[in-house]
Amino acid sequence: MRLAFPPYVIKKVHTPHGRDVRVAILGLTNPGIAIWDKANVQGKMVFPGLEEQAAKWVPKLRSMGGGRGDRGRACGCERYVVVR
Repeated sequence: MRLAFPPYVIKKVHTPHGRDVRVAILGLTNPGIAIWDKANVQGKMVFPGLEEQAAKWVPKLRSMGGGRGDRGRACGCERYVVVR
């Protein structure tokens, strides 16, 4: 199956200290959505595990110039931010 959405976006962020940073935001979806929204996604989408997908995408983002990461949760969603 093809991706429903791009897995990440890279933004240039201006800091108050004058040094711009590039921030990569990786969107990961909770596999529980396959149960919560079964009527709309069954047979149309798959939801691999969060750790499995982070292990796939984070090294790619780091190879694109990412540095240290900060992992957090908001609204029941996972995000991984790589800052350089």
